[in-house]
Amino acid sequence: MNKFKLNNNEFSCNDYKIKLSETQLEFVLSDEKHVCMTHGFGAGGTTALITKALLNLNNTKIVYFCLPNFEKIIAENILSVLRDSDVNYKYNDEENSINIFDSVIDIISLVDYDIIENKYDNAYIDELGVYEEIESYYRKVRLSLKNIQSTINTVVVPEITYGHEVNGIFDLFFNKKTRIPNSKIISLNSKENKHLPLGFVDLLKTHFSKIECSGYINGHVVTVLAAR
Repeated sequence: MNKFKLNNNEFSCNDYKIKLSETQLEFVLSDEKHVCMTHGFGAGGTTALITKALLNLNNTKIVYFCLPNFEKIIAENILSVLRDSDVNYKYNDEENSINIFDSVIDIISLVDYDIIENKYDNAYIDELGVYEEIESYYRKVRLSLKNIQSTINTVVVPEITYGHEVNGIFDLFFNKKTRIPNSKIISLNSKENKHLPLGFVDLLKTHFSKIECSGYINGHVVTVLAAR
């Protein structure tokens, strides 16, 4: 039985509580089959994605895609929430797999996108747009999503590269002619994250041009540099 709850904008479990911004809440509650969130630097996109994944634990098999070599980082992000929530779980370090309640979350590199077919109930993809040096992954993942969209709910949180339309993401969500059915675009602004250090957004403004900050802060486009 899933112990995670959402009351208004507060995500909680036992003594663990975190308040979501309005846009994070919109993303978490969205019931469209394919939801794409573009987000500014430090805006809380991954937090929203993990929240949505944990709320949807209901005898489900979940695959959580991340950048290559980021599996342990994502696993620790999820495990820290589970520890703070004081819930029982089992973590397979070798497989990057978490058993919690009656569900399983497998954390997998984007390179292994092709293993998901017919194995999972829900798929989540984090920071797809960052991996610009290998655009072929966009095309392959895009095709994979189209093939499985009738059976798997897919939540995509890409950070779209500044000054560069990532073909797979653009075609999936922004191009009216090729946009997949039952999809939605949400943009998360960095200013909404009240947990950022004081002066964080102002610091971005002093280091980058107005055009760059439009992407870094508003969440319309984000560079690989900003993602790091």
